[in-house]
Amino acid sequence: MKTIVLIELFWTGHHPTYLKLFTATLLKLGCRVQVLCPEPGELHDWIADNCKEKISFLEVYEYRKPELSQFPQGRILSAIMMLKRWKTAAKAVKKIAADAHTIPDLVFFTYLDVYLNKFIPYQLIDRIFTFKWSGLYFAPYQLRLPVTQKDILFRLNPLDRDSVFKAKHCHAVTVLDEGVISKLQAKLKGKSVISFPDFADVSSPDYDYEVANLVKEKAGSRTVIGLLGHIDKRKGLLTLMEVAEKTADKNYFFVVAGKFIESSFTKQELGIISRYRNSNPTNCFFHLEFIPDEPSFNALVACCDIIFAAYERFYYSSNLLTKAAYFCKYVIVSDGYCMAERTTKYHLGAIIKEGNVVDCINAIGNLVNKIQNRDQNEQPNYRRYMSDHSTEQLKRSFAAIVK
Repeated sequence: MKTIVLIELFWTGHHPTYLKLFTATLLKLGCRVQVLCPEPGELHDWIADNCKEKISFLEVYEYRKPELSQFPQGRILSAIMMLKRWKTAAKAVKKIAADAHTIPDLVFFTYLDVYLNKFIPYQLIDRIFTFKWSGLYFAPYQLRLPVTQKDILFRLNPLDRDSVFKAKHCHAVTVLDEGVISKLQAKLKGKSVISFPDFADVSSPDYDYEVANLVKEKAGSRTVIGLLGHIDKRKGLLTLMEVAEKTADKNYFFVVAGKFIESSFTKQELGIISRYRNSNPTNCFFHLEFIPDEPSFNALVACCDIIFAAYERFYYSSNLLTKAAYFCKYVIVSDGYCMAERTTKYHLGAIIKEGNVVDCINAIGNLVNKIQNRDQNEQPNYRRYMSDHSTEQLKRSFAAIVK
């Protein structure tokens, strides 16, 4: 029986969902799983409820982010913190290995991005972390950026955040964005790069969730277009508000729900948002507060007809596409990157130029026509998308790493 260690530093957003399903998947593959995470009790209870027959092969330990130093700044602080994370992880794995008298076959970092820094040479990581390791690389954005002469010169520079994957103890790298695999594979020359499904928690919607019921009540028979989740600038809120303003005469209803990240907007932009909200537009509903749990979030997805996901400078994957596919909702995404490629491949909705109001208005009109006319020639392939981004696919991806 192979022993796999999972390391998770965070307990917000997608992190608990991913860790729970990673743990259950590895247990079902016949592995002994040791988990380091911020909320061991919650994880243990979830496994006991959802994978009870394997609970005896699970060990969970409390593990939290190292404290930030108050002295270095900028790049120096970032590099120091990255080294501290590697050292803390090495110390924690050594301790549980000694206690269990078992050297882990693999350590898997569930959010590898926070262990990458272009100023840390991979040879140093090899000295610090001597266990065989892998992890999930969420946002390899530099592999999605347009290539310019400056980029070419930069890539010749040995200072590359991906160089840590050249470490001899790095076994493989996993990514959610299947579109960058060939580029990353070419950089690593011999290391495996494995695609992970971008699954989501599609638990039954909470039909008692007050906000979702309020949306239904206010929308009436209108087409509901939803912007959901953490509402920061890159989510395209300013674009969507302008679309709403220019389509006030249409039978559309716009919903913006989720925690508002005020710091991501300028003072001027905050003024625009405030004035628009205070004008009480009859075709809009704002709930700029944290959505309490996944059933509540799913209730909001379920009451939308179209999901607005035309984010700005968002190069990678989003499991909102998975939720939209599960609930059979069209999406609107920005052109050029992972979400656009998937939308084209599976016919999930419409693609617009980033931040283009006219494009977005036209996209909504076209999707409304499709909803009303149910064109059989252009039906979204939701079933195939869900299959490709399922927990069964996760099992196959993990099997390729731990074999």
